[in-house]
Amino acid sequence: MKGLTFRDCFAMPDKKITLQQVLRRQWTISDIGWLIINLMPLLFYIAGAISAIQAFLLYMAETFMIGMYNTIRLLVSSALRAGDGSSFKKGDLIAGIFFAAFFVVHFGLFAYVQFMIFMGVSGTSVGMSMFSNFTAAWQLLGTNGHLFFYINLGLIFLQGGIQFLQEVEWKTKSMLQMMFEPYLRIFVQQFTVLAGAMFLNFGLSGGFLVIFMLVKIFFTSFLDFNKLFAEMKRTSGDRF
Repeated sequence: MKGLTFRDCFAMPDKKITLQQVLRRQWTISDIGWLIINLMPLLFYIAGAISAIQAFLLYMAETFMIGMYNTIRLLVSSALRAGDGSSFKKGDLIAGIFFAAFFVVHFGLFAYVQFMIFMGVSGTSVGMSMFSNFTAAWQLLGTNGHLFFYINLGLIFLQGGIQFLQEVEWKTKSMLQMMFEPYLRIFVQQFTVLAGAMFLNFGLSGGFLVIFMLVKIFFTSFLDFNKLFAEMKRTSGDRF
């Protein structure tokens, strides 16, 4: 890898990346799994099994689910890399643990701030206590929401595991790419969910909220994030 600095990771590419370049053209089993994960809260809401706030809470919870999965993914990848070959490469394992630890702290703070903003704009916040807000969110989910939470959590790990094996990610992707991949998906997810929650607090109709859910599904399921990373790498001079 070339001399990569923290600033390089966030530097703007030299050329613009168009939406057409990164739209998904072919669907794999893991892609379909991710689409199902994204559709479930919307379909449950339309069917009347959960409320609008519960649906948005489930979308918000995806942030933490993805963070959990990606931490395990980084640790497993580093262990597999370290054990690949005739001798155990301790450096690869230590590097992987560092990436995982950095991800937990950085992504964890990112997710926490977004969660607190969500609770505030949706009118469900119970102060500034993290524990109190997590407890309130869990109670707001209700029985059906808890069930769908665990279903989504299982699907995320199943979908991620299938993709991990299909693409042999620990060999084909760098640790840096695997660490930063969730941010692209979550950035769009958070923007649409927070906007929807804000309008929810204004008392707008459920039909309007469906639009935000559909926008979220489009950007998190129909964008090919592997293509997006490839384009970012190409246009940024191989910084990734």
